[in-house]
Parts: sequence; structure tokens; C-alpha cells
Amino acid sequence: METPLQHLIELDEDIGTIEPLVERAPIRELIRGPRTAREEIKARAETAAMLLKHGMRATIDEKDEEVAMQQFNREIQQLPISTAGMQRPAVVLKLAALLSEYDHEVVKSAAQMRQYVTNRLLEESDPKQPASQRMKALHLLGQITEVGLFTERTEVTVKQLPADTLEAKLHEKLKILLPEEYSKILRSHLPPEATPDTPTGEPEV
Repeated sequence: METPLQHLIELDEDIGTIEPLVERAPIRELIRGPRTAREEIKARAETAAMLLKHGMRATIDEKDEEVAMQQFNREIQQLPISTAGMQRPAVVLKLAALLSEYDHEVVKSAAQMRQYVTNRLLEESDPKQPASQRMKALHLLGQITEVGLFTERTEVTVKQLPADTLEAKLHEKLKILLPEEYSKILRSHLPPEATPDTPTGEPEV
């Protein structure tokens, strides 16, 4: 009885090493660096947090607080972040915390403002208000995303025809646009006993 995988055991020793084809590229092209200041700050903060988790110690003093606040103000004003102090983990962590809190407050403020505007529009749509004022308030309420009353929608209807109908229409178009070529192709696909005048299997058009 033949041993399983016997064909592999009997391979020639000089068959050589089979090395898969690997597409190689410079390491710099494979590593994507931070594209924005926020991404760089986040990457630095994650690195600092990982180092702290594995035993590194970092303390923050008044100077670090001041540097972090300066960098925070520059980022809020959309100015380039300075490299001063960014090598200190304490500064990076403080700056990341400030930006995170700022983003949270911005989202919170936006939600509060949205709720305030909605409430004011509801007040303006009170029946006691003038008709023109009520209509304007109701129109603005209808434009709120969650309501979507006046959102324009486009409806697209796709009609699918049976294959036989599509084939018949195709034959009809080919007869009109390419009559000579159509006749040649038709004759080449007809059985020997059929004639071009009475094609076999041609759909009725």
C-alpha cells in the first residue's frame, strides 16, 4: 500500500526552495505618519500612556501646565503646533486631555443650542402668534433633520424586463443598425436544415 503523500517523499532533493513572491517596498512607504496636528498629539499621548503603564514615571509642574495651555490655544486658533515641550510626556498628556475636554464641550454646547432653537421655534408656532410668524416657525421646524418634513426626495424606479423580451429587442435593434452583419451572424448560428428566411430559435419581434 502506498504511503500517504508518497509523492512528496520521493521529490528530488535538488528541487530547490519554493519562495513565495512577496511584494517589497521601503518601510517608510508602509508606515503612515500622523496627517494632522490632532493625530500627532493623539499618537504621542497614546505612546506616553503606554510607557506609563509599563513603569515610566512622569510628573507635571507649573511650567508643563503653561506649555500645554499655550499649545492648546494654538491648536484652537488653528495655528501650527510648536515642538517646544512636546517631547515631555506630561505636556503631551495634559494637552491631549485639554483637547478631549474641549471637543466634548463643543459637542455638548452644539446639542444644547440645537435644543434651545427647537424650543424657541415651538414657542413661536403657538396659535396665539400671528399667522405669518406661525407659518415661518412651522416651516423651520419642518426643516430640522429629525423631522425631515420638507426634505426633497428623489424616487428612482427600476423596471426589469424578462430575458426573452430583452433578447427580442436586441435582435430588433441589430437588424436596423447592422443588417448585413446581423444576417451573417444569424446564418453562421443556424442549423444546416434551416434557412435565413426561416431562422430556428429566433425570437419573434
